Amino acid sequence: MPFGHFFSIVPTTANGNPSAEALHGSVCCYNSFMRIVLFTDVFLSHPNGVATSIVNLATALGKKGHSVLIVAPRSRGGAAEKKFSAKNVRVLSLFSYPVLLYPRMRVSMPSLTRVAKELRRFKPDVAHIHTPLGVGLSGLRECKKLDIPVIGTNHLYLTRDNASFFRLISSYYLIQKMFSIVTLQYFHMFYGSCTVVSAPSLVIVDAMRSLKLKRPVVHLPNPLSTARHVSLTPKSILNLKKKWGLRRQVILHFGRISPEKNVEAVIRSFARVHAENKDVSLLIVGEGPAKKKMEALAGSLHIRHAVVFTGVIEHEKLMRSGIVGLADLFVTASTMENQPMVLLEAMSFGLPVIAVDAAGLPELVDGNGILTKPGSIAAMASAMSKILGDPSLQRKMSARSYSIAKEYDPKNVAAKALKFYK
Repeated sequence: MPFGHFFSIVPTTANGNPSAEALHGSVCCYNSFMRIVLFTDVFLSHPNGVATSIVNLATALGKKGHSVLIVAPRSRGGAAEKKFSAKNVRVLSLFSYPVLLYPRMRVSMPSLTRVAKELRRFKPDVAHIHTPLGVGLSGLRECKKLDIPVIGTNHLYLTRDNASFFRLISSYYLIQKMFSIVTLQYFHMFYGSCTVVSAPSLVIVDAMRSLKLKRPVVHLPNPLSTARHVSLTPKSILNLKKKWGLRRQVILHFGRISPEKNVEAVIRSFARVHAENKDVSLLIVGEGPAKKKMEALAGSLHIRHAVVFTGVIEHEKLMRSGIVGLADLFVTASTMENQPMVLLEAMSFGLPVIAVDAAGLPELVDGNGILTKPGSIAAMASAMSKILGDPSLQRKMSARSYSIAKEYDPKNVAAKALKFYK
C-alpha cells in the first residue's frame, strides 16, 4: 500500500489535539495505574541507544505499577526475550529478518493482524511509538483505528540540512536530495498522524516543529539507568588493563563502528596524541561494518599496538564489567547524534567527554568536557591531550559528568512521560 493511501485512511482522534502546555498542566488529579504500549523497530534484536532508553523507560514505568507492553522485532531465535525480565513489563516479539549491511540487526514488516489482536486484548490507555518503520507503522494504524492516543518520538537526528545522514545512502548530491525530500515528507505524514510528538533533544524538538505538523511537539529526554554500575578498586583497574593490554591512560569509544559514527576521526586524533604520549591506549568497544577498515587504518598509522578493538560486548555485560569505568575520558566524533545514550552512560561513570559541536551533543557538554569543531583532527587531538595532561581538570569534569547524568534518572523521565500519557 502506498504511504499516501496508508495515511489517508487513518482516522484522527475525536478529542482534538491539546497544547503542550495543557499536557504539562492538567494531569495532577490523574492517579490510576495506566496500560501503556511501546512500539519500536529496535530492541533486544539489536541493542542500541534507542533500545536501551526503551528498556530503562519501560522498567521505570513498571516499577511505578503501570502495565507495559513492548511490541518489537524478535531477536534471533528469541533468546534475548527469554532473558529479559522487568516488573509489569511484557514483550510481544514479531517475526523478523536480518538487515543486509547490519546482519546483527533485525527488522519486522507491518504486522497489522497480530498487533490488532494484541491491542484488543491489552486495551492500552496510550501508545508510545519510538520508530516510524514497520512496527511503528503497525502500531500507528491500529491505535488510530481503536482511538488510542499516540505519542510519536523521533530519536533520529534528521533535519533538512543534515547532509551527514543522507551521505550514508549515496555520495551523489541529487540522490541525497531526493531521499531528503521523500524522508521528510514521510516524517510529516507519520508524526502528523500522532496525537503528540516528542524528541529527546531540544535541537530535534525545534526541527520537528519546523515541519509544521499541527501537533504539539514536546521534549522528553532518554532515561539513563545506573543500576548496573560497579565500583572499581585500583587493583581491579590494573587487572582489567592487563587483560586488554592497555597502557596507564585510556581513551574510550564505544558503540556501533559504522561510517556515520566517524570513528576514523577518533583514530586519527589519537595517532597525534600517541606520537607525544606513548603511555596512552585507545579502547574501541563495539562491532560494525567499518571495523575492519578502522583496524587497517590503525595499522597504516603505526598505532595498531596502541588501539584495542574488543569486538561486541553485550550491553548488560559491558555496564557490569568495569570497562567503562577504567577509562580516563570518552570521545565521539559523530556529527549526527540526537541524545546519544553512549555519551550519557560514559558520563554516568564520571568520564570527561570530548564530542563535536553538532546536533544534540552541545546539550550534554557543559563543564564536563570539550566540544570540538566537526572534522577537526587537530582540535580533537588537542582536547584529548589537554584532559589527559591535567588531573585537576579531569577531576572537575568528572564531577560535572556525574551531576549532569543524574538529571536523566529513569524515575524523573518516567514521571515526565506519565504527564504526557495522562
